Amino acid sequence: MAFAKALTEAVQAKLVFADAIISAYIKKDKKALAKVVPLIADYEKKLKKFVSLFRTMWHRNNKPFGLETMQVRFAGQEARIQELKIRLNEYLDGKVKSIPELDEIQRAKGDVHMWNYTRTSHASSII
Repeated sequence: MAFAKALTEAVQAKLVFADAIISAYIKKDKKALAKVVPLIADYEKKLKKFVSLFRTMWHRNNKPFGLETMQVRFAGQEARIQELKIRLNEYLDGKVKSIPELDEIQRAKGDVHMWNYTRTSHASSII
């Protein structure tokens, strides 16, 4: 049960910060964007907890083979979190004028708040 709870908490945290980033960026509200940084840290913490519980669950229910595939995916998520923090700080510090990945969302047709796998697993609408 702890595994399922950790999964839902991680997904919820990701959706909360993604919605906050998109909303603030579209409005060009840097103060609101700065307030998103703790939300990203919350997601990072919850993702690490989920990954730890996933590993425990995997070894309890499966042979070790195949776990490396999930570890690569989790490492990718962790790398994307780090890149997000860097890109967001560059924007907030005025080092870059925009975040192209978020500009794409503004240009996308349809309701950007209608979640699908791509929008949940990636910060970019290009992928």
